[in-house]
Amino acid sequence: MKSCYEILEVSESASAEQIRSAYLKMACEYHPDRVPEHLTKLRADAEDKFKQVQGAWAVLGDVAKRRLYDFAGRRQDVPNAAPPSQPAHAPVAREGILDLLRHRQGLV
Repeated sequence: MKSCYEILEVSESASAEQIRSAYLKMACEYHPDRVPEHLTKLRADAEDKFKQVQGAWAVLGDVAKRRLYDFAGRRQDVPNAAPPSQPAHAPVAREGILDLLRHRQGLV
């Protein structure tokens, strides 16, 4: 399973502008409409890759979702541990959102 950063081919320390630039480049490159319809296998592969790129952008393009994604990735060994600034009930809701995001990206 690739991380969102791996899908967009950027480092975890990439700026928001670097992530946006990588997304735009990859979205153009893998957009299914760029592949002729008669090349069904190639078009299907492009659609799959495009969906992955879209999913990664949905997470990394949103500051709050990216922060949540980064936090959960570093804290997987302690799934219910709250960051110091979060109330004790937040980790349960956060894990549910993260699972939903991962499922939508095909990361589960």
